[in-house]
Amino acid sequence: MKFSAHRQNGWHYTLAGIVLCTSSLLLANTPPKDVSMQNIDIEVNGTHGTAYSANWTIYKDGNVYTHNEPDGRVPQRLKFEGDSIEAKVTLLTDGQLSVTVNRAGNLSRSSTQGKNSTLRFKIK
Repeated sequence: MKFSAHRQNGWHYTLAGIVLCTSSLLLANTPPKDVSMQNIDIEVNGTHGTAYSANWTIYKDGNVYTHNEPDGRVPQRLKFEGDSIEAKVTLLTDGQLSVTVNRAGNLSRSSTQGKNSTLRFKIK
């Protein structure tokens, strides 16, 4: 018994439809990821070697974590994971300091200059 070209193509389309439907059902039963939990990437830049102190407060799953950095130096990169972050960054020497925070593709930039100047921010 011979299948016509039309009949063979119909069979392939039917098989493709079954595979597609099965894949959709499997994906539908996959638990969703927690979209509120994000990587928080921080870049501290400015005058090379400028000293600063920082207190980072990270909020994650209803808990609060702190990371104290009493003697940071420019440049610096930090990475945290959480729902939001709060920070206080103080310049310990003369120079310029800028802090860039990237959370879920949203950028926040703050900058200051002069010994003892302070940046404070909270990002949700």
